[in-house]
Parts: sequence; C-alpha cells; structure tokens
Amino acid sequence: MTGDGRSPPAALPSAAVPLRADVAWTWLGLATFLITMVAPFGLARAIGPLSLLVAMVAGVALAGAVIFAFGRPQMVIAADGIRVEGGIQRGFVPYEEVVRVSRAERGHLGVEIITSSRGPVVLHPRSRSAADVDEVVSRIQAHLDAFRARDAGHVPGLERRGRSVAVWRADLAQAAAGHTTFREASLATDDLARALADPGAPIEQRVGAALALREVDAAYQEKIHAAIEATADPRVRVALVPTLEPEVDDDAVDAALREGARARAG
Repeated sequence: MTGDGRSPPAALPSAAVPLRADVAWTWLGLATFLITMVAPFGLARAIGPLSLLVAMVAGVALAGAVIFAFGRPQMVIAADGIRVEGGIQRGFVPYEEVVRVSRAERGHLGVEIITSSRGPVVLHPRSRSAADVDEVVSRIQAHLDAFRARDAGHVPGLERRGRSVAVWRADLAQAAAGHTTFREASLATDDLARALADPGAPIEQRVGAALALREVDAAYQEKIHAAIEATADPRVRVALVPTLEPEVDDDAVDAALREGARARAG
C-alpha cells in the first residue's frame, strides 16, 4: 500500500531491445577468424597436422569470443534506468539523470536520451523502422513517467550507519519483528516491500529492506528476485543477489555495498 492507502501501480516489465552491432568489431572478429585459419597453413609442415588443427580450433573460438562479446549489443529498459550491454558502448543511464527522450533524426535513425550530467546519449536499435524506434521511445518514456510518479517515501531505520553486516542484519531483524529500542523504529512489512521495489532508493536502503524482509515475509525470495529483474543498475543487482541465498554471506554483502559506493563516487 502507498502512504495514502492505495495499492501501488503494477511495475512495468523490463524489456531488452537489440541494438545495431558495431561494424568495426564485427569485422575485427571476422579478420581474427581468417588470420587464425590461414596463418597456420604456412606453418603446417613445421607444426604438424595436430598442432594445425588445434590452432584452427583456437582461431574459431577467439573469433567467436570477439563477435559474441562486442557484436550482440542491447539496451535493457527497466524500472530504474537503461543499461547498455554486449557491445563497445556499455553503461547505465539512471532515470534521475534523464531530461527527455526522443527519436534521433541526425545520421542513423536512433533513440536520443538527453541527460543532465553526461549530455546526449544516442542508441541505435537494430530495426531501421521509424515505427519501431518510436515504440522504443514510447517504452522508455512510460518507464520514465512511472519512475517520476512512484511513491518514493523514505523508510527510516534501513541505513547501515557504519555497522558490520552481521550487526546490521540483527538490528533489522529486531526492528522488523517489532522489538525496537530507543534508537530503532519498527519496520512495517509493506514499507519494507516498498523500499525494496523503489527503483530510486539508495542501494543501502534496498539491501536493508531485503535483509529485513527475510525475517518477516515468507515470500521474500520472490520479492527480491522481482526487484532484481526490474533493475537495470548492475550495482544494485549485484548487491541484492546475496540476500537471496538461504544463508546470507556477510562478506559478499559488504563487498557489494563497498563496490557500489565506489562506483557511485567515481
């Protein structure tokens, strides 16, 4: 439930949109393949047939790795922003930085995302149809509108505040169960679920909500998994994964939070 008693709107499903492959890297993969296939023949007499076969297999594997790593780009449109992966142009654009999104007409047809901190980001869907590009723009706009209209109330008591993960988890369990101290407020299950699902909440808040939900909600795994699937930010996804395990690895949680803090600071 939201703060005014209404049920929150259903989250929009994430979507993966194939992007146009970078031609340079595709050609590099093919060139690698040809070189590693042809070059060994010049040494066939010296290296022998078995070594020739091994060299050819290695060439196919190397070329395939290059094409697979850089020749299958896509954008993932999620509740918190847009993640670009599988190509040379990789990264995450949070909706909190997006000013507007529109169809890019200059040069190749694409999607132009104007941001407040990094300038325009232009992505080129694999489809060259203007209607398909407009559909991608509309999908991003729908997610952006939902992000801006979300119930983003702060849930106090979830922050780590310098505690070890073990102590933090213990305090969250007490607060979630209603056993509070003069420093800790009780944590309602609905508020925990809302903080976990809030795409704009700080990483520490979302991880704290996940850790607390484990103590009071039998469906915690389903809710944490749904939060991960709806998230594009790789830092949040990595930080939430350890909270899914039957036994929480405190070191994994700590490492993920530290890495997320470093990435945000950088």
